[in-house]
Amino acid sequence: MAAAGDWKSTLSGKRILLTGGNGFIGRRVLQLGQTLGIEWHALVRKPGLHGKAIVHSTDLLDFVTVRELVGKIRPDAILHLAAAGVGYGSGTLPELIQVNAAGFANLLEAAGRLDPKPAVVAAGSGFEYSMQNRLLREDDPVCPQNNYGISKVAAAAIAASFASRFPITLLRLFSVYGPGESPARLTPYVVSQIRQGQPVELTPGEQIRDYAYVDDLVEAFFRALANPPVISEGLRVLNVGSGELCTLRQFIESLAAALEKEGCKADLRFGAKPYRAGELMYYAPDIERLRKTLDWTPPTLLKEGVIRLMGESL
Repeated sequence: MAAAGDWKSTLSGKRILLTGGNGFIGRRVLQLGQTLGIEWHALVRKPGLHGKAIVHSTDLLDFVTVRELVGKIRPDAILHLAAAGVGYGSGTLPELIQVNAAGFANLLEAAGRLDPKPAVVAAGSGFEYSMQNRLLREDDPVCPQNNYGISKVAAAAIAASFASRFPITLLRLFSVYGPGESPARLTPYVVSQIRQGQPVELTPGEQIRDYAYVDDLVEAFFRALANPPVISEGLRVLNVGSGELCTLRQFIESLAAALEKEGCKADLRFGAKPYRAGELMYYAPDIERLRKTLDWTPPTLLKEGVIRLMGESL
């Protein structure tokens, strides 16, 4: 395992294949990864801005093309972020199983044909777990409450079946915020409404959350890539979060406080909307295994992340 401070030099000069480069986290990976001396290859379905990455257009469901491209690129490592259904309630279960499980299986099957085989780090989800009224741990049972979680559990099972052949890490992500989010997501919606002088209609906001700043998530992926697991130990699963709990109301109020310094008065209407059906009232990870495994703690506190967010365009 690379020493904690050596992960940047460990990744320098590596050829890394990235999926999901058009997504919120994927774009940030490429943006922050430009200085690491990595040869980036992005597998994408749609054209987009990919910085210095070499772009390959394909669909992960097209196994023949995926196998040919992976064989041609011969990556040292694969960072798999592509997923469908990240937006709340989007996608049917068959659609999500196809993209999130079958597409991932195609990628792993292609990677398994290489010699030497690449290390793989993939994005999982906290929605895979059976919900608890406490911090969620990696050894908690999986019993997803929505279609997205079901598809990610299927993807995790597929990853486990390949993990005896080459090193695979699954980083289970929870709540994330930062520059570049889709306008439809909570943080951009709140910031936009406040800056426009419009009321912000919200639920009562009692949900317990752990909001991780996107750059910390990106660093977690990089550190996991630089420190692959021992193959004999099978699939490595790590929860990723900030380690700092807050209510959704506290998170929104921190955004409003930062915007007030810009001269924007917030009209926050907590309780104007009911909780969604099946609302998770406690959704936060225990990140102790992440800390011990990577010898690292995500550094960005909420108050610092909000300030950084306001300094960049959403």
